[in-house]
Amino acid sequence: MMLSQNDVGADKLSRDQLVQTLGLDRPMWEQYSRWVGGILLHGDFGRSLWQHTPVAELLRARLPVTFRCPRAIALQDRRTSAA
Repeated sequence: MMLSQNDVGADKLSRDQLVQTLGLDRPMWEQYSRWVGGILLHGDFGRSLWQHTPVAELLRARLPVTFRCPRAIALQDRRTSAA
């Protein structure tokens, strides 16, 4: 559940529970160190708030395309410069 400050349908208790669940009530340095620690120690990038799946799965699905794009551009540049 996503709540904004302007969400009139959300009561204060729901908003406070979400803030606590996401750890947004902690100092920024602690939030960041927990996130980085999760990545380095456990390979855990967290969960997507919109898709409700692990972020690592989303990255794995998209990385192959990300690596193919520069390779395709490099091949195209070689063909253009050889002509």
